[in-house]
Order: sequence, then structure tokens, then C-alpha cells
Amino acid sequence: MFKRFSLILICFVISASTHAQSSPSSCRAVVQAAVGKAYALELGQHLDLEIRSPGSQTGPGVKTSRAVCLGRCVSLDHRDVGAFFFDATAMRIHYFPAEAIEIISQADESVIPLTKLAPVIRSVNQEGGTCAAYAIYNGTRQLFAQGFLGNGMIANHMADEVSRGRYLVRVAMDYYGDDSHLGTESNIAKELGFEVSSLSVNSPIVLAELIRESSSRGWPMLIRFDVGKPMSETPYTVFDHANQVESTRRLWLPRPPHGNSSGGHQIMVLKTFVDPTGQEWMLVVDSNWQAPRLWKIQELNSVSSANIRGWTLWQKGPNPGELPPPPNTPFLWDKDDLAGSGSQSKPGFPLVEPPEL
Repeated sequence: MFKRFSLILICFVISASTHAQSSPSSCRAVVQAAVGKAYALELGQHLDLEIRSPGSQTGPGVKTSRAVCLGRCVSLDHRDVGAFFFDATAMRIHYFPAEAIEIISQADESVIPLTKLAPVIRSVNQEGGTCAAYAIYNGTRQLFAQGFLGNGMIANHMADEVSRGRYLVRVAMDYYGDDSHLGTESNIAKELGFEVSSLSVNSPIVLAELIRESSSRGWPMLIRFDVGKPMSETPYTVFDHANQVESTRRLWLPRPPHGNSSGGHQIMVLKTFVDPTGQEWMLVVDSNWQAPRLWKIQELNSVSSANIRGWTLWQKGPNPGELPPPPNTPFLWDKDDLAGSGSQSKPGFPLVEPPEL
């Protein structure tokens, strides 16, 4: 049995106004955290959230609610940029930037780093109808953010901006290179040393249980489904305290096809949890938006009518002892080849010397 202790989470939200200085808003949350686990705060864990408007310590400027941890926000370049919390009573997802968050152990008042929150990646907004490629990309990014390296190749793909860009193109080419769109999830997982397992879609109950099981093990899932038109509207809002902006409530959800105006969509599912009001949700990353979103578990009732399909990404065994060499994918012509010592032909364009880096 794990020992448990309380944490106090303090978030200071700086006013968005640039015309006058004011006291920062703040939020405070008291949570129970397990000693000996990978993270002090798990995805879906309940906490008491107190948000204070600028200059308020008590009274109407302070709002307290029972909320849920939705994770530490990890950017594309692997920085811990903030955290998400869900107020189930107000139906609002709050985002606080990293510099506005302080986590303190109630037991000994020691500071708990933001890295002790379970991670959720911040997606890159997809370009056009490329949701499947981005879902696969996000699923493998999530495994990397959680410390799973497969055969180690994912670390090379995530090493820098150029490598991440090439990897995304590699995924997109595999998926959209022919009309079948079949097998890319397995191809990419095998290439990176991960495993992929199909989720049974025999019934909504079976699918929900399998998603809950993968969720409990910390494995991300990829879910593909049909959508109708127009987009659905979420019952909750998403508020960015860093920029004082409320996001759109539009979201693609599983819906039966509706003539020629329908299509398909693919997302990553990360966690199931029951909020303090008793509603069960799925925490998802949708490449239409950078912040995570929530699905009610009842959306799985459309498993047949919306043609839902799903896969779990996971890792068998420990991480490798050392990383493999980076993939040999040069994009510049080698000078020796241009001089005639290699087998390549000279290109029909002038050679431009690359700049010093």
C-alpha cells in the first residue's frame, strides 16, 4: 500500500492588462498524492481548487470547487509549460502557465516540482485533413513524454525541430501514401519498438472496458470515428489564464455519416476518470486544438453507427540501455558524390554551401 500525503497547489495568474499593474489572481488546490508512484498527481485525480481574483483573499472574489487534474502540459520541444484542471461543477477546463504554479507538500511544506504531475502533450494544430497522421504522431509523443522509449528511435525523432518535422512527414507519407490508409499504426509502432493492439468494438460496453484498462496502465489509445456536420459543441468551456482567452466549444464527436457532407476523424485518448459529480469522461488530445478536450464516456454508444475503431500503443519490456544511432536520412548532396567518387548523379541545380550553424 502506498503512503499518501497532501499537497497544496498554488497558481498565480498574472493579469492580462498591460496598462496597469494589479495584484495577481491565484488558485490553491489541496490534493492527496501517493509516495512511491511515478507522479504525485495522476491524470483524473480529484483535488480542491480555489481560484482567487486579483486582490481577493476571501469573499466573492474567491471561488472554490472540487476539481480534477488533467495533467502537466508538455510542449512540442518538451518544456513543461503549464497545467490543466477541470472544474466539474462550473464545467470549465482551466489552464495555468508554469510560472503561475507552485506545488507545496502540506506534510513538510517542501516544494514539489511541476514534473511530478502526470504529463499530457500539447498538440500541434493539424494542417488540412491530416488528423490520423497527427493522432499517431501525438500518441508516440505521449509515450515519449511518459518516458517510454521503445527501441530508442523515438528519442532521435524527438531530438530537435528538424527531426520532429521529418518524423511527422514520415508518418503522414505512410498513412496517406495510398488509398487504403491501412496498417500505419502498426507500421510506425513496430518501427519504433512499441506494440499496438486493436480495441474490440463488439459493443460500447466492451470498448469502454478496454479503454478503461489501457487508461489504468497509462497507455495512450488512438480512436478513429465517423463525423457528421456540423461540429458538436462541448458542455464545458476551456479557459487559458495565461492569455485570458476562452477557447471555442466546437469539437468533432462520433456521429453517423450524413450524406456527402460527412467524413472521419482520429484522436488520441489518454485517460478515463469519474468527476466529483459522478460523470465519467475520457481525456483526449485532438489535433484541431492545442489544449486537451473531454468526451463523455457515453459517446462510445455510437461505436456501430459512427464506425468507431481503436488501437492501444504500449511498450513491452524496459527501455534500451543506449540509444540507436540517428536515422541516416541526409538531405544535402555529399561533396564527394558531386566530385564523382560516389554513385549519385550530379543534380541539375547549383550547389549552395550550407551556412555555419
